[in-house]
Amino acid sequence: VTRTILDEKKTLLASHPDVIATTASKLATCELLKRSTIPVIPTCRSGSDLPRSEDGWIVKPDKGVGCDQVVYCETRMGLDQVIPQIPDAVIQPYIKGMPASLSLLCRQGKTIVLGYNEQLIKQQQNFFYYSGSRVNALVEYKNELDQLANAVVAVLPGLWGFVGVDFIMTAQGPVVVEINPRLTTSYAGLRESTGINPAGLLMDTFLQKRLPQIDLSNCKAVDTLLT
Repeated sequence: VTRTILDEKKTLLASHPDVIATTASKLATCELLKRSTIPVIPTCRSGSDLPRSEDGWIVKPDKGVGCDQVVYCETRMGLDQVIPQIPDAVIQPYIKGMPASLSLLCRQGKTIVLGYNEQLIKQQQNFFYYSGSRVNALVEYKNELDQLANAVVAVLPGLWGFVGVDFIMTAQGPVVVEINPRLTTSYAGLRESTGINPAGLLMDTFLQKRLPQIDLSNCKAVDTLLT
């Protein structure tokens, strides 16, 4: 769709189609970020060497979305049973930590962070379920997460507009899971959390040809729950 918009010489208020194609693949995203020394979960195909893990592995579609078909495997035997059931599967080590995300507004290799969010993900047996987020619940990590956001956007300058970055907050710091060049569900809580109209920020970015300045010092944590 975005490529068609550009081919028709229309204005695109979204990321470039080449960036969308890269970030749609978890494997391609991993390889790109790894080359840029950005902390990212090791990702491989089923036939490749497995990343080492003391806590098991995660199997998921390379171009999946959310928690759809994301399966936890504690053993190599379980891994071998699950892989054939998931089309275009990739494997990642299970990493302990807090599931989290960033809500970004991007333009030409630069970004501002609108949300430092905790993701509410439940595990039932070997499956995961996304139940919402706590928008701006992780503002205390602002400095560290701003560095991560700037590093990610610098290697993907085609990101434009609203972007989500999923990561795990570990004891050693944030580790990127995936990049979503689109609106994410945390968007639903941004206005209540920040007191700012995020759609207005998007239009300001387009019309003024620069990212706006924002102040999140008085933001509050807001729950966005799926029913």
